[in-house]
Amino acid sequence: MRATFKTLQSNRNHIEDILAYYMPVTETGCWIWLGKVNRGGYGVIGYQGVQWIVHRLFFRELRFDLGDMQGDHICNTPCCCNPDHIVPATDRENKLRAGQFKLSDEQVKEILASNELHKDLARKYGVTRGHISNLKRSYRVSTLGRRR
Repeated sequence: MRATFKTLQSNRNHIEDILAYYMPVTETGCWIWLGKVNRGGYGVIGYQGVQWIVHRLFFRELRFDLGDMQGDHICNTPCCCNPDHIVPATDRENKLRAGQFKLSDEQVKEILASNELHKDLARKYGVTRGHISNLKRSYRVSTLGRRR
């Protein structure tokens, strides 16, 4: 039986009610979450005192716990909670698939080794000056403890 919003609100500790609160889309196979979504469009719900991203909760209950891995949507639909549309991925794998990384590992090494101005590096690699600054700053901070 499909859960209603009223039963979902009153039975948040019953996983069966949470797992029934989606709408299947036949054309895509997506299960669209019908509850609250965050700014990124991902379904969210409180369950047993913990705030969950819904696709992670569905994946945990119907497959296995992702642990430190991310749940990458192969359908590119953030509010989809179909565990068949989720693959475990590292943060880097997830961002690579989403096209969020513009720089290869080799380009990052070149930037870190360069003494060129940030604006020139940004123009050369097609990213913002802020991206270059953040990259160089995060490298310095992450390696400070290893320098002797």
